[in-house]
Amino acid sequence: MKQVIAILFFALLCVQAEAKKVKMTVDMHGQVKNVTGIHVFGDFQAAAGFAGGDWIPGSTLMTQELADTNLYSVVFDVPAFHLYMYQFINGDQSYEVEFVPIESRVLYQNIDYRWFYLDSLNSDTTVLAPIRFGRNAAQDKYLLRYRVDMQNVSGGASAKGVHAADTLNGWNATTQRMYSFDGKVYEYITYIDSTPASMMHYIYANGDVVSNYEVLESGCGVNGAREIVISKDSMLPVVCYTACSACVPNGVVSISTKEALTISPNPSSGLISVHAAGEMQLIKVRDLLGRIVLTQAGNTNTTAILDLSNLPRGIYWVELIQKNGDVVNQRIIKE
Repeated sequence: MKQVIAILFFALLCVQAEAKKVKMTVDMHGQVKNVTGIHVFGDFQAAAGFAGGDWIPGSTLMTQELADTNLYSVVFDVPAFHLYMYQFINGDQSYEVEFVPIESRVLYQNIDYRWFYLDSLNSDTTVLAPIRFGRNAAQDKYLLRYRVDMQNVSGGASAKGVHAADTLNGWNATTQRMYSFDGKVYEYITYIDSTPASMMHYIYANGDVVSNYEVLESGCGVNGAREIVISKDSMLPVVCYTACSACVPNGVVSISTKEALTISPNPSSGLISVHAAGEMQLIKVRDLLGRIVLTQAGNTNTTAILDLSNLPRGIYWVELIQKNGDVVNQRIIKE
């Protein structure tokens, strides 16, 4: 019996050691508050001990704060080092849930929930920003979503995590740990003051110390750091670690020159003409995550026509495999 009690006690200690306190807040400014209360639901509810399990709309009631009656909050304990998804509800029914703007969504596999990654076991409380209901950020703030592609990093992402360091966090390489939904692109959401033309300097770190900062390629950034002018909620384009642009997927030999491969028009909204120095065997079009979205046989010609009209707007890589085995590539913008 004593042995059983000891085992249970040890298990309880382990659970507590993995737990982290979180405060979640929503700003209902400008909203007509439902008489049934303001709630939040998500995949954290079961772990936090709320009744009924996850995604139960009426089980997690948020409390109106005294200092600002537009703010509603809830505090709970959940395991650290996990991703959590959630949405706020103006009421207690799932049809009363907020619409989450694109910049705040998971996006991976078209999931439209809000998200955060809990990356600390410190004894303090992780306080999430007081997001306005149905908006991206707190009052007088802009959302800034960092995104970096680590797929071409030798040795892969560090076991210490991928971090975003910036002027707001004092260039700290430990506090803003990024999360990857697909094992390639790492993301982090922060918030900055919505002052006109706010300049942000930032850098990515493959690890958690200053020596892990990326070394940017020539012409990329200012004084060794990236920069962006923020005048609205902003989801940054995916860039390759240490580079100014998207990654060329590993295995693609980047020997592209005007003589080896030319594409016109570029940008294009539909048909493009691909010209190569040698005979073509196969043409692939990849998106920023390296996924093949279009293929076409080259038929040993030196010219081919591709139709991009069915692809979403964005940046793509045209990868050409020549008859002699060479692989060349060229970036194209789909309007």
